[in-house]
Amino acid sequence: MIYMIMEKTGMSWYELMWRRSWVNVLMMFADAPKTIRKKPGTVTISGKEMAARHKAKKAHE
Repeated sequence: MIYMIMEKTGMSWYELMWRRSWVNVLMMFADAPKTIRKKPGTVTISGKEMAARHKAKKAHE
């Protein structure tokens, strides 16, 4: 596990074990940017369907 953290953070073993507190290392991982992917699937609609959706959306505004 230590080597995985070293690889992801670019820290040396010494720095990770003796210069950084474990709480700070955990906070670094918690604050790291994440990508949340939606379920795969592409919706294909025609021009008429797109126009109808646009009109319906405008009607609700």
